[in-house]
Amino acid sequence: MNLAADENDFRRGIQRLLEGSRRVQEQIAPNPYQGVGEYTLHEHDTRSYFFDGFLSLLGWSLGPNGDVTEEVRIKADTTKFIDYLGLNDETGAPVMIFEAKAWGKAFIKGKGAARKNTSSHFLLIEAIKHVTQGGKKEEAPVIGDWHEYLQQLAGYVQTSTDLYGHRVTRAVLSSGDWLIVFIDPTAIFCDGNFDEQSFRIFKQEEYVEDADHIFRLLSRRSIGASTPLKIRSTQLNNYVTAENVASAHYSVFVNYEESGIDVFSPRPRIQVYPALVLLRSDGAILTVIDNEDPLELTLEENRQGEHTVNLHISNVEMVSSELLRRCSDELGAELATAPLEDFAGFPKPNEGKAPLSEDVGPDYIKPLRSRADQWQVVTGDHPHFLFDRPTTQCSFHSWSTCRNAGCQIGDTAISSRVTKGPRAFFTDEQIYHCAHQAVQDRRQRRCKIAPIDMRTCCRACIFQNSCWSEAEKAALPCGRE
Repeated sequence: MNLAADENDFRRGIQRLLEGSRRVQEQIAPNPYQGVGEYTLHEHDTRSYFFDGFLSLLGWSLGPNGDVTEEVRIKADTTKFIDYLGLNDETGAPVMIFEAKAWGKAFIKGKGAARKNTSSHFLLIEAIKHVTQGGKKEEAPVIGDWHEYLQQLAGYVQTSTDLYGHRVTRAVLSSGDWLIVFIDPTAIFCDGNFDEQSFRIFKQEEYVEDADHIFRLLSRRSIGASTPLKIRSTQLNNYVTAENVASAHYSVFVNYEESGIDVFSPRPRIQVYPALVLLRSDGAILTVIDNEDPLELTLEENRQGEHTVNLHISNVEMVSSELLRRCSDELGAELATAPLEDFAGFPKPNEGKAPLSEDVGPDYIKPLRSRADQWQVVTGDHPHFLFDRPTTQCSFHSWSTCRNAGCQIGDTAISSRVTKGPRAFFTDEQIYHCAHQAVQDRRQRRCKIAPIDMRTCCRACIFQNSCWSEAEKAALPCGRE
């Protein structure tokens, strides 16, 4: 969290990593069938011994659930792969392209008219010009594979722009022995806008001394691949000021569990954790949560004999209001929650990541990646995704009423909570339960809370105006029995 401490940790880590890589190279025995000097770290070995550790020190995580993907095919119909691709957690869009070469690969050198110029920056600029202008390899101003290196990198950057409409934040070319960081690769390789300040060159002997520069250029926190999943109110000033808070919205984390002894059918248990979402002026979404104790969704019987969630919602509102006050105190400004319509939604997932609901509206709810049955829900200026009672009085909460009208769901009423086929926390005749087949049919592809509960009355849900247009709501049978 502290930049100076993080940079120092990286400096210490890179020093140890270099020492380890040197030891590995010293231990590699020469192959008698190879020529002298040919037993160096190859590209795959360099990744195993150096780059995996290098990226980890920069705060990136590798593996199936990490934010760096290895050997990424850039198009479905190609055999070309990017060695490492750093991704934005929220959108899946690439923010860093990292091309790893074998440790022994020579650094850039000139040929022809450029042979006498020993400036690496000059040679790199000339080589990039040649590539971006469509020059041929045999006419390149640099020797060896450098034309192909840059041509390949330019292709990756262009493809990323075409696929995502997104400017890649960084591109890297490295053998481990040398490191080149392209600061705005889209400007360089797509717009043709570059000079000596457009990239930084580091040699191995400079890594420790320049560790702070490398960290600020390539670390996950510097590139802004994501914001933390959650922060405490006392951490707010590390991420935002009162001046660049665009809006504030209530939010809840939801945990769904199947509970009960095995000899009976499991019962749903829903836990709610009040939170606050702050939308920063640059579009970043910050989630603040202080209370680690969940509030379980329960019903209480009122004087009219109805089972309501009023007490539960009141408790959530109390915790949420206190959190809003603490955030205001931390920022030194009075924050007010904005309505749901003012929140543009969580960033839409890119190709390969399915959205939670299939409508074209904003995504107010997103699944947590760490485990199934957990979500974050933005609720606007209302503390919960449920109202204390439906906005329309209706008799179709009752299966028998629906049966009399010939519109009931299934052969029997849901008399107890169920976790499957479909999930139903609220039961027959409770005012939050819907037993009408037409409503069920029409909501199939649009319900935002379907993964949590598929039989909740739409009129008891705060997303009703997002899921249904006014004309569609008017056409629903609610209250027209």
